[in-house]
Order: sequence, then C-alpha cells, then structure tokens
Amino acid sequence: MAPACSNCGLDLTTFNVGDGATVFGTMFVGGIIVIGGIVMQVVYDPPLWLQLSIWLPVASLGVVAFLRIANAALLFAEYFNAAREGRIQP
Repeated sequence: MAPACSNCGLDLTTFNVGDGATVFGTMFVGGIIVIGGIVMQVVYDPPLWLQLSIWLPVASLGVVAFLRIANAALLFAEYFNAAREGRIQP
C-alpha cells in the first residue's frame, strides 16, 4: 500500500490489513473459476489447451481485481472501527 492517501494525506502506515484479503480473494475467485471450468467441460467438452487459455488469465485478473477491492474494504473497516494492535491496560 501507499504510505499515505494521495487525496487527504491520511497516514496509511498505521493500518495492518494483513493477508486476509489475499486468502479470501484467492479462495473466492478460485471457487468461481473451478465451477466455471467444470460447467464448461460438461456442457461444451473443449480441449484442455482451450480451458487453460481461458481460465488462467481470468483467474489471474480476477484475483488482482478482487484484491484491490478487498484490501480497500479491510482498510475501511479498520479505520471505521478504530481497530489497533492489542494493548493491555493496567
């Protein structure tokens, strides 16, 4: 992520969205790709090279596109809820 917002100057280095967006996005897009590939195989029975040439780019672009949205949503949730690292108050 960028160290600060280009519009308002908000310091983004204090936020930690972690790997949650990556894992969730890969699983979500992967499920859609697998279902699409199975349906395409059953309905049209294309050769393997055609399946790979369709689904590999779709999977790559889907994960990258979803990752931007998911990171933004997690950043918003962390900002909105004022979530910070856990601290023990005496």
